[in-house]
Amino acid sequence: MRWFAGLARGDRGTTRDASAIQCGEIGSGVCGRRVAVLTDGPARLFDPRPAATLLPRLESLEERLLRHETGLSRAMRPGSVEEVGQVLMAMLREEVERNEPALSGRSIHDLPELVQHVVELAQAYRPDPRYALQLSQRKVCIPGLLASFLAVELHRNGWRARYRFPLGLGVEIDSQSIHPPHGGRRPY
Repeated sequence: MRWFAGLARGDRGTTRDASAIQCGEIGSGVCGRRVAVLTDGPARLFDPRPAATLLPRLESLEERLLRHETGLSRAMRPGSVEEVGQVLMAMLREEVERNEPALSGRSIHDLPELVQHVVELAQAYRPDPRYALQLSQRKVCIPGLLASFLAVELHRNGWRARYRFPLGLGVEIDSQSIHPPHGGRRPY
């Protein structure tokens, strides 16, 4: 604990104290808690507020991040949960269209056969152009591609895209709904 208290005083602590932190010897209660540095007193070890409250102007952080990453300058507005399904469906449609040569002439009735040909699909898979994936990484993408294909094809046949928390994206018609898992992990 001397290392944390030392931070509050401004010194760096010793190598022994730093290695104790790395090895987890200091105590299990410290992990996940904020260490507040007080100017006139010892470090306060417990603060129930989320760590995100350390960030300045948290209420506008998401918008600022989007503007920075995308270069958008136009007006933005918060989206509703209902709109999330439309956005996700557009992303899935883009993946399916990018891989149209591998899926050309196929329908959802071909999914059992397509699942058995992961290697062939991985060889023909076209990832997002920002990524150069090896064959083993493209194999990991095939379940997601097939889930995207299922959702997009059902949407083309009149099913409605809808996002629900915590289920995620689903497509539904009348009283039926399907929530295709989107392929597990991505290699990027």
